[in-house]
Amino acid sequence: MTHTDLALPVLQSIADNLKLPAPALLPKAATRVAAAEMVRGVLGLSEANPAVMVKTPAGDVLLRNEYIDHIVEKEPDARERFANFILPTLQDPFEVWLTMYDDGRPRRRYIGLYQTSKYDILVIVRVLTDGSVLWNLMHADARRLNRQRVGKLLFGKLK
Repeated sequence: MTHTDLALPVLQSIADNLKLPAPALLPKAATRVAAAEMVRGVLGLSEANPAVMVKTPAGDVLLRNEYIDHIVEKEPDARERFANFILPTLQDPFEVWLTMYDDGRPRRRYIGLYQTSKYDILVIVRVLTDGSVLWNLMHADARRLNRQRVGKLLFGKLK
Protein backbone atom coordinates (compact mmCIF):
# COMPACT_ATOMS: atom_id res chain seq x y z
CA MET A 1 0.00 0.00 0.00
CA THR A 2 1.06 3.56 -0.62
CA HIS A 3 -0.32 6.98 0.20
CA THR A 4 -1.90 6.99 -3.27
CA ASP A 5 -3.74 3.70 -2.58
CA LEU A 6 -5.16 5.26 0.59
CA ALA A 7 -6.16 8.48 -1.23
CA LEU A 8 -3.90 10.56 1.02
CA PRO A 9 -2.66 13.92 -0.25
CA VAL A 10 0.96 14.44 -1.29
CA LEU A 11 3.09 15.82 1.52
CA GLN A 12 3.94 19.03 -0.27
CA SER A 13 0.24 20.02 -0.12
CA ILE A 14 -0.06 19.69 3.69
CA ALA A 15 -1.08 22.90 5.47
CA ASP A 16 1.33 24.49 7.93
CA ASN A 17 -1.10 24.01 10.83
CA LEU A 18 -0.49 20.24 10.56
CA LYS A 19 3.29 20.68 10.63
CA LEU A 20 5.61 21.08 13.60
CA PRO A 21 7.65 24.20 14.31
CA ALA A 22 11.13 23.64 12.90
CA PRO A 23 13.83 23.23 15.57
CA ALA A 24 17.30 24.71 15.16
CA LEU A 25 19.56 23.06 12.62
CA LEU A 26 22.86 22.19 14.30
CA PRO A 27 26.31 22.83 12.80
CA LYS A 28 28.16 20.09 10.99
CA ALA A 29 30.55 18.27 13.31
CA ALA A 30 34.27 18.19 12.55
CA THR A 31 34.54 14.40 12.99
CA ARG A 32 32.23 11.38 13.09
CA VAL A 33 33.05 10.93 16.79
CA ALA A 34 31.98 14.53 17.47
CA ALA A 35 28.86 13.99 15.32
CA ALA A 36 27.84 10.94 17.34
CA GLU A 37 28.44 12.80 20.61
CA MET A 38 26.32 15.71 19.36
CA VAL A 39 23.39 13.37 18.62
CA ARG A 40 23.83 11.56 21.93
CA GLY A 41 23.76 14.87 23.79
CA VAL A 42 20.53 15.99 22.12
CA LEU A 43 18.86 12.64 22.85
CA GLY A 44 20.05 12.49 26.46
CA LEU A 45 22.29 9.48 25.90
CA SER A 46 25.66 8.91 27.54
CA GLU A 47 27.77 6.17 29.09
CA ALA A 48 25.89 6.76 32.34
CA ASN A 49 22.52 6.80 30.55
CA PRO A 50 22.89 4.36 27.61
CA ALA A 51 19.17 4.09 26.76
CA VAL A 52 16.13 6.35 26.66
CA MET A 53 12.55 5.19 26.01
CA VAL A 54 10.36 7.47 23.89
CA LYS A 55 6.57 7.13 23.69
CA THR A 56 5.21 7.53 20.15
CA PRO A 57 1.72 7.18 18.62
CA ALA A 58 2.86 3.87 17.08
CA GLY A 59 4.49 2.35 20.17
CA ASP A 60 7.56 2.86 22.31
CA VAL A 61 10.97 3.40 20.74
CA LEU A 62 14.20 2.72 22.56
CA LEU A 63 17.07 5.10 21.86
CA ARG A 64 20.30 3.19 22.48
CA ASN A 65 23.78 4.60 22.74
CA GLU A 66 25.39 1.93 20.55
CA TYR A 67 23.20 2.66 17.52
CA ILE A 68 24.02 6.36 17.23
CA ASP A 69 27.26 5.76 15.29
CA HIS A 70 25.17 4.13 12.53
CA ILE A 71 23.10 7.29 12.12
CA VAL A 72 26.11 9.55 11.54
CA GLU A 73 28.41 7.20 9.62
CA LYS A 74 27.82 8.83 6.21
CA GLU A 75 29.90 11.97 6.67
CA PRO A 76 28.69 13.83 3.53
CA ASP A 77 25.08 13.64 4.80
CA ALA A 78 25.99 15.40 8.08
CA ARG A 79 22.90 13.91 9.72
CA GLU A 80 24.00 15.18 13.12
CA ARG A 81 22.72 18.60 11.99
CA PHE A 82 19.17 17.19 12.28
CA ALA A 83 19.46 15.75 15.81
CA ASN A 84 16.94 18.30 17.15
CA PHE A 85 14.34 16.89 14.74
CA ILE A 86 14.46 13.29 16.05
CA LEU A 87 12.37 13.55 19.23
CA PRO A 88 9.64 15.81 17.76
CA THR A 89 9.33 13.47 14.77
CA LEU A 90 8.98 10.42 17.02
CA GLN A 91 6.61 12.04 19.52
CA ASP A 92 4.41 13.97 17.09
CA PRO A 93 4.83 12.50 13.59
CA PHE A 94 2.70 13.40 10.63
CA GLU A 95 2.55 9.71 9.67
CA VAL A 96 4.04 6.37 10.69
CA TRP A 97 4.33 3.54 8.17
CA LEU A 98 5.31 -0.08 8.84
CA THR A 99 7.49 -1.13 5.90
CA MET A 100 9.19 -4.45 5.15
CA TYR A 101 12.85 -4.20 4.20
CA ASP A 102 15.04 -6.46 2.06
CA ASP A 103 16.48 -8.15 5.15
CA GLY A 104 12.99 -9.48 5.95
CA ARG A 105 12.59 -7.22 9.00
CA PRO A 106 9.95 -4.52 9.33
CA ARG A 107 10.82 -0.95 10.16
CA ARG A 108 8.60 1.90 11.20
CA ARG A 109 9.02 5.05 9.17
CA TYR A 110 8.16 8.20 11.11
CA ILE A 111 7.57 11.18 8.86
CA GLY A 112 8.02 14.60 10.41
CA LEU A 113 6.83 17.68 8.52
CA TYR A 114 8.12 21.07 9.61
CA GLN A 115 6.99 24.67 9.15
CA THR A 116 9.36 27.19 7.60
CA SER A 117 12.03 24.58 6.93
CA LYS A 118 13.25 23.30 3.61
CA TYR A 119 13.82 19.98 5.36
CA ASP A 120 11.36 17.37 6.46
CA ILE A 121 12.52 14.28 8.29
CA LEU A 122 12.24 10.51 8.08
CA VAL A 123 13.17 8.68 11.29
CA ILE A 124 13.53 4.94 10.80
CA VAL A 125 12.89 2.59 13.71
CA ARG A 126 13.98 -1.02 13.44
CA VAL A 127 11.42 -3.46 14.84
CA LEU A 128 13.17 -6.25 16.76
CA THR A 129 11.69 -9.17 18.64
CA ASP A 130 12.58 -7.54 21.97
CA GLY A 131 11.40 -4.03 21.05
CA SER A 132 11.89 -1.22 18.58
CA VAL A 133 15.06 0.86 18.37
CA LEU A 134 16.02 4.10 16.67
CA TRP A 135 17.89 3.01 13.57
CA ASN A 136 18.40 5.87 11.15
CA LEU A 137 17.54 9.40 10.13
CA MET A 138 17.15 11.01 6.72
CA HIS A 139 16.34 14.54 5.68
CA ALA A 140 14.51 15.30 2.45
CA ASP A 141 11.97 17.64 1.00
CA ALA A 142 8.30 16.64 1.21
CA ARG A 143 8.16 15.63 -2.47
CA ARG A 144 10.94 13.04 -1.98
CA LEU A 145 9.41 11.76 1.27
CA ASN A 146 6.25 10.72 -0.60
CA ARG A 147 8.24 7.72 -1.90
CA GLN A 148 8.79 6.57 1.69
CA ARG A 149 5.04 6.27 2.36
CA VAL A 150 4.85 2.53 1.67
CA GLY A 151 3.54 -0.39 3.69
CA LYS A 152 0.89 -0.29 6.35
CA LEU A 153 -0.14 3.11 7.72
CA LEU A 154 0.04 2.79 11.52
CA PHE A 155 -0.67 6.42 12.34
CA GLY A 156 -1.61 9.49 10.37
CA LYS A 157 -2.83 12.95 11.24
CA LEU A 158 -5.23 12.71 8.29
CA LYS A 159 -6.16 9.04 8.84
